[in-house]
Amino acid sequence: MSPNHSSTLTFTNRTGLFSSKKRIICTMVIFCLFITIVGICVYQLTYAEVGSSWTSTQVEEKRFKTQENFRLPNTLKPIHYKLNLIPYLNPTKNFSMDGDVKIHIRCDQSTDRIVLNIKNISVIKTNVQLWDVSEDEKKIVGIECQVYDLKRDLYSIFVNESLIEGRFYEIFIPYRAILNDQLVGFYRSSYIDKGTNETRWLGITQFSPTDARRAFPCFDEPAFKAEFEVSLGRLENMTTLSNMNLVKTVPFDEEDMRGWVWDHYAKSLPMSTYVVGFAVTDFAHIVSSCNSTLSSSSSLMTMSQPKFSIWARPDAINQTKYAGNIGPRILRYFEEYFGIKFPLPKQDMIGVPDHRFSAMENWGMITYRELVIFYDPDYSSDSDKRRIADVVSHELGHQWFGNLVTPAWWSDLWLKEGFASYVQYLGVNYVEPDWKMLDLFVLNEVQKVFQLDALNNSHPISIPVNHPDEINRIFDDISYSKGCSIIRMMDHFLTSKTFKQGVTNYLNKWKFNNTEQNDLWESLTQVAHQDGTLDPNLTVGQIMDTWTLQKGFPVIHVKRNYETGCVCFLQSKFSLTNETTTTEEYRWYIPISYTTPEFNSDFTLTVPQFWILPNETSVKKNLTGFLDESDWFIVNIQTTGYYRVNYDTQNWILITTQLQLEPEEIHTVNRAQLIDDVMTLSRASLLTYDLALNLTLYLPNTNEMEYLPWQSYFNNLKHLSYMLQNCPAYSNFKEYVLSQLISEYNRLGFLEREFDSVLEKSHRVHILKWACNIGHIDCIQNSVDLFANWMSNRSKKFQNIIPVNLRSIVYCTAIRNGSTEEWEFAKNKYLQVNVASEKDRILTALACSQNETILTSYLNAAVTPNTFVRKQDSRNVLQRIASSSDIGKRLTFQFLQKEWPRIRLYFGAGLSIAKVINGAIAVRLKSESDLKDIENFKMKYSGEFGFGERAVDEAIEIVRTNVHWMKNSYQTVANWLKKTRFTGTE
Repeated sequence: MSPNHSSTLTFTNRTGLFSSKKRIICTMVIFCLFITIVGICVYQLTYAEVGSSWTSTQVEEKRFKTQENFRLPNTLKPIHYKLNLIPYLNPTKNFSMDGDVKIHIRCDQSTDRIVLNIKNISVIKTNVQLWDVSEDEKKIVGIECQVYDLKRDLYSIFVNESLIEGRFYEIFIPYRAILNDQLVGFYRSSYIDKGTNETRWLGITQFSPTDARRAFPCFDEPAFKAEFEVSLGRLENMTTLSNMNLVKTVPFDEEDMRGWVWDHYAKSLPMSTYVVGFAVTDFAHIVSSCNSTLSSSSSLMTMSQPKFSIWARPDAINQTKYAGNIGPRILRYFEEYFGIKFPLPKQDMIGVPDHRFSAMENWGMITYRELVIFYDPDYSSDSDKRRIADVVSHELGHQWFGNLVTPAWWSDLWLKEGFASYVQYLGVNYVEPDWKMLDLFVLNEVQKVFQLDALNNSHPISIPVNHPDEINRIFDDISYSKGCSIIRMMDHFLTSKTFKQGVTNYLNKWKFNNTEQNDLWESLTQVAHQDGTLDPNLTVGQIMDTWTLQKGFPVIHVKRNYETGCVCFLQSKFSLTNETTTTEEYRWYIPISYTTPEFNSDFTLTVPQFWILPNETSVKKNLTGFLDESDWFIVNIQTTGYYRVNYDTQNWILITTQLQLEPEEIHTVNRAQLIDDVMTLSRASLLTYDLALNLTLYLPNTNEMEYLPWQSYFNNLKHLSYMLQNCPAYSNFKEYVLSQLISEYNRLGFLEREFDSVLEKSHRVHILKWACNIGHIDCIQNSVDLFANWMSNRSKKFQNIIPVNLRSIVYCTAIRNGSTEEWEFAKNKYLQVNVASEKDRILTALACSQNETILTSYLNAAVTPNTFVRKQDSRNVLQRIASSSDIGKRLTFQFLQKEWPRIRLYFGAGLSIAKVINGAIAVRLKSESDLKDIENFKMKYSGEFGFGERAVDEAIEIVRTNVHWMKNSYQTVANWLKKTRFTGTE
């Protein structure tokens, strides 16, 4: 009660209490409040509920006055879970769930408590039971109290007598929970039945990294592997799935649960909680064959025979055939590659209407966003098909890296994500060899992550994490793309034979267990020393710790003495601005491979010719006999090393000359990397833009036809385009770009040809995209005409005459140059179509509008419940609006600044803004006022970004580098564009 009400009750010198009528009323109010408080206390004695604050006794508070630590103690080890769940997929029951879990545990160190993870779960405290099961007869263990620590997601059961080291116990916990709509834990999703127009509900799980605790009380850390027995209650007209095979189905005993059955699943192999999975749906499924063999060597190992099934909405099951075709073949390939059989009796893949990520590798029950598993040749493009293959291969790779062998803690997340990202290319290359996936790796992974890893706000691959937000933050390009890039580097400097055997030994040694990165280093070192592919005085750990325990990457400065043939190599940390906030020195073990016209001219020798060591500031090599003064010299063959290379000016000129004469003499991957290096080094003021832009002129002059160099060029053009927009030099920039691509535009033509390869089709898409975006009249007119023809066929509900691979360009261009009519037409097509890739394509195109009213409405729809934008697509919509144009960027940034609390509330635990704030907004901001705005944005909502905190810091640094570029490089580029003559732009 507040001080200003202290006169309600008055004591006098007389004995007794004198009360007026008002005082009597106040006394009654206080009494009612007392009764209410007692009721709440009784409830708290029954339930440990997540949503409320927990008031503990002084003794309990003293027990929890510890250092801020979100980890579980290592005193207990779970051995086996028996989990029973009944999810009520019915709005009238508030999507509630009844459950109980019985955990068999071993005491490894005497303790007075059992500590579990729990979140948004109400434990029925009075029914919690604990037994000592070390002997044949169970013995009840007394429970003193139960405490929930809301901040740390910890639920502690204190016992009357300490648990004894070496003995086994069993804890039984009944509870209630809600199937949430946040795309985490055990959550609800839905779809519209096209036949009845009814909403069909389903329950699905997303436990990684720290959300199994939302579905059942557990030891929710990867090192606490255990066996799981799952039983799921369902209505008879539904189907359930879990990690293991179904053993039996039995009806409920309760009279009031008629029509309900229990599905009992087999006991699992030891696994971490984050890969446990279950689903309750009315989906259809198809079974794919797992009987294919790979090569004659397959006979050396008996292959597994898992039942391979694909599950989807009944009206979309026909779209799973491609995934069903490649899935078993990739699984077979990985069995042979790793030399280890897939250990489970079945493998399910499920297309889910709503998914937080692209997919999740639950062991034996992989879940996918529909976009990355559904393929319809009438609606899905080549890039859609490639995305499906990528994600299917990635998740199947996890069945070994992550599921069979698991990082002991999230600090080594890269051990599973980096490996899955690397082997996904091997798997796709096996089933689709024409796609040249091993070459595309450099474009998709190495060059992409270089942009993030050049920032001071980057982080080491292996990094200490504690809080769940910290864990979620490192699910980024560093863990995935840098992780797989350094793995690829190991594959090359150890040789593939040594690398594969070391990986197989590692998996065999640690299967069903947990590891740290040192365990991998040990297995690889042992084989490398046996094979003689690594200096016996050097270990893989010594080398790779320099790549995993420090952030960033090196640039190798190559300086030639053209008279003596001597070449000097120096290493330094690459930075976009050469500004650093630390005095720390960065040094690496760097494998150096190289080529000249006389040595390794076919670019196939990727093993290092020598190493630059961390204690060496420079290394000199005499290459007389291999290198004439008129010869070009290229380092880092096929970009197998994770570093950039900068040459002296004369060598850059020699390389440029070679590209202008016979570009095919230089490997395609290295041509792509030369473009990326020269443009980025100029951006960092390590080279002049004159030199860099002059090199790019070879592309049209020699009729460069390969996809990789052009795509590398386009990726680097983005930054120049963002910086020059709304500046005087932009018109000259557009003229330059058009002169670069016009010959390819004319050669390829607007429409596809029957003989085009997959990469030629992709090449055309990017040529057309840039041509339309910079205002090429023919490109725009073709797009507008095709879209208009589609609109004129309104009577034919789904007929679309626009070629599938060109739809993204045509849709966007027509909507950008159209009116509300085109926008509404596309939106209606989105609502009608049943193919996820086409829906995604239309969502992207809707962001291309230049109408501020339309875009503002679209932004609001993205963060408002029950609109046409599904929650799983909301972040992508924000990102695409921001990246579509300068108008979209401005509106999205203003929207974030104004509506952040609302956005945060809508997304809840599933919020990740890195791709919005970094990849779409910050890259386009370039003025001092922009920098002030984004700094104020962070200051205003400090502490409210969750695991997006680092993304905001990275965004601020990106804007700073852009401001720096405008001051230091804009005029140089503007001058080059002005003085260089461009012809043939029509």
